[in-house]
Amino acid sequence: MVSLADASSGVSLIVGAIALVMAVLAFRARGRSGNRKLLFVGAAFTVFLVKSLFSAYNVHTHVVVHDAIELGLSLFDLLILVLLFLPFLTKD
Repeated sequence: MVSLADASSGVSLIVGAIALVMAVLAFRARGRSGNRKLLFVGAAFTVFLVKSLFSAYNVHTHVVVHDAIELGLSLFDLLILVLLFLPFLTKD
């Protein structure tokens, strides 16, 4: 039977892989289209990738205690949302 920690880190790694693909697609689309706003989208997916890798790693190592990890992951979420919101504030 798969442990809860293994399942959690496995899902985080899958999410990270999807975030990596999305970041690459966003950066490549930026290169083709020249649209600066796609840099923010690519950056947001890159942060999402780092968050997912950190989460998967921490499940097994417990480098960061639970309360601190909640704060850290929330800060990652805030950064992702800011990066996704910034394109609406910038001109092309």
